[in-house]
Amino acid sequence: MTRVVSLREVEEHPSSGADSNGFLFELEGELFRAVSGHGLGVVEKLLDDGTIGSLCDRLLLVPTRRADLSIEGYPLVVWHEKLPIVSYPSEWSFGMLKKAALLLVDLEEALVPLDLSVHDAHPWNVLYRWTRPLMVDLGAIMPVADTSLWNEADRHPLWPAYNQFRTTFFNPLRMMSWGQTRIARALLRDYLGASDAETDRMSPAWQARLRLAAGDLKRQATRHLRAGARKTFPPRVLRLGQRFFQALRSEVPQAAQPLLPERRQRLRFLAAVKAHLSDLDYGPVLGGGTSYIGGQQDRTKYYEELHGGAVPDLTSTAGWTAKNHTVASLLDRCQPRIVLDIGCSTGWYSRLAARKGAGVVACDSDEGCVEELFLTCTREGSPILPLLIDFRSPTPGVGPTNRWLRPATERLRADLVLMLALVHHLVFKQSMTFQQIVETLRLTSRRWAICEFIPPTDTWVRDLFGPRFSWYTLDSFLDCLRGAFDKLECFPSFPEGRTLIFCERS
Repeated sequence: MTRVVSLREVEEHPSSGADSNGFLFELEGELFRAVSGHGLGVVEKLLDDGTIGSLCDRLLLVPTRRADLSIEGYPLVVWHEKLPIVSYPSEWSFGMLKKAALLLVDLEEALVPLDLSVHDAHPWNVLYRWTRPLMVDLGAIMPVADTSLWNEADRHPLWPAYNQFRTTFFNPLRMMSWGQTRIARALLRDYLGASDAETDRMSPAWQARLRLAAGDLKRQATRHLRAGARKTFPPRVLRLGQRFFQALRSEVPQAAQPLLPERRQRLRFLAAVKAHLSDLDYGPVLGGGTSYIGGQQDRTKYYEELHGGAVPDLTSTAGWTAKNHTVASLLDRCQPRIVLDIGCSTGWYSRLAARKGAGVVACDSDEGCVEELFLTCTREGSPILPLLIDFRSPTPGVGPTNRWLRPATERLRADLVLMLALVHHLVFKQSMTFQQIVETLRLTSRRWAICEFIPPTDTWVRDLFGPRFSWYTLDSFLDCLRGAFDKLECFPSFPEGRTLIFCERS
């Protein structure tokens, strides 16, 4: 039986935006889309003929089905699976952005036989369910000949939204492949992405020289052809030829609807787009790494000193340290549904939490760490979402009240937060105080946190410690934590002298 609800009963989703085809809303913890306008017929047809079910089965579209709901003014309501975590394109690694781009090309290919197209092909319409990207904007699927969204200047004849796809996916990926990841990531926060001109300015010097040489060659060839024509044909014939081609250009018919391209043309074009994307590889980060422990060489040194040259095996506890055992025991005690691992490095504790049954958001400011963890979790099928976030400056919200796109400290709130071997980096290398670090834990943790204090006598702190950091003591850190949590427990960590602190809020 269809349930009838009024508009007053539903809460419009803040990210729904201005959509002439309907809006997203939440009701009793579930996510729905009310459909109307000229998109109604398309969605109803795709539901009735099983296309939406097929796209969902192929993991191209977020799970979607017709809902037993009715809202006045909206003839159709569909249910969407509500994904556990919302992440933004600027937080994705190179591999994640590339995988999302390939998803949209695959979806466009699947729509070609139906003469449909993704008319809104930007990364904000893709969300990750752990390591799997899914298209979430059902309203973006429209007939390929539809002209309601793109004018002729912006519309590509074979994929109406390709120019948008190029600036928001392909160009940022090109920049990243050249090592310009920080610039690409900054432009990803802009809805317009990176224009061709902006991207060309970031290209390696040899590519710029090649473009200049190609331009010179084209100009020289044009001059020679024109000179040859002037020598071969009399002036009267040349003038007649010019008038003929001008008339031909002016008499091209302007159809009310653009001509529908052949499906084979579209498929060939999409195959070329996919080939170009596949050729892009993650490049070395220019300007040095941003890692907490100084990049790959320091990570190797870190594990050599602490673990005899090898990372502990997750499948066997034989080589585990006291720290490994304690964190595993606390995860068993709390049984968190969602874990946020801040400063995850290559993700050993994130993967441990996932093996304990939690969904994990693993964050680090090191490009290489996040990319490596994404590839590892993809191979393992782990419920882990790796994100590139520096919690000294987490992703801000967007909109007048930060509600259109929510800030990271709200989106990524978890039952339990891990902050292991990180506090000293935040203090000595990122100039954060204990109060600021604890505020981060308070904002992101719903109930529990496990953090670690590294003493001034530790090998990794000794050279950084000085008189101006006299406040850097375990007692001072515990005092700050007591202001945000009701209960604290301390455990010995590894190496000796380090302290694990379990924090709990009632």
